[in-house]
Amino acid sequence: MRIVSFNVNQTDLSHFMGDIQKDEVLATADVLLLQEIEEYHSADDVKQTLLDYGFYHFSPTRLLKGGEHGIAILSKIPIQDYEILELPAFNLFFRSRKRIGVRGFIDVAGERVQVCNVHLDSRLNITDRIRQITPFIEHIRKDGGKIILGGDFNTIPLRLYKNLLPIGLHDQGKQFHEYLLQNGLSTFHVQPKYSMRSGKIRWLLDYIYVSNMEIKQYGVRAKIEKSDHHPVWADVE
Repeated sequence: MRIVSFNVNQTDLSHFMGDIQKDEVLATADVLLLQEIEEYHSADDVKQTLLDYGFYHFSPTRLLKGGEHGIAILSKIPIQDYEILELPAFNLFFRSRKRIGVRGFIDVAGERVQVCNVHLDSRLNITDRIRQITPFIEHIRKDGGKIILGGDFNTIPLRLYKNLLPIGLHDQGKQFHEYLLQNGLSTFHVQPKYSMRSGKIRWLLDYIYVSNMEIKQYGVRAKIEKSDHHPVWADVE
């Protein structure tokens, strides 16, 4: 089963679905975990856009004039028991956001699999980043079984003063990875060098993790350039 996680950078479906369907790797995805998706179309327009792809679930984290902004799960497999969990909020002083995690269940060869998507705050130190996702991790672990977790974890390689000013380097990604390992989640043994680029900045912020499953292949599609993030993908067995 092929999973893709993609922060589309405030773009609606019509601006990136075509590129995804033309890409030889992304076009074969069974599940797309999307962050920063904006939608300004009617529900019927959305369904028509995705008619050839499959099922669509969209959970807005905040309302915009004439549309919505949030995270979404697109799946070729019907999603059951879809739910939203609000994550702890932190004061970022500007551009503070309501953050959520979403999850649903899909049936894969007779087995029930959790599919989960998150988008964490950008300017957090590692302690608060772990605090933000912990309620979601505890929630999905209660049901156990097979879990797929992806999203933009925003593990910036910085230490911040009051969630605002960089005051040094810090490997958030390593500590966040260790936290997820301690909670029974794992990822591929080789990670891309980066999944986000802005000017000269190249950071790895986007991930796919699994529990009670195995990732056989993993990569990033750097040639998809309509966002400041590139899609990451995993073949899960």
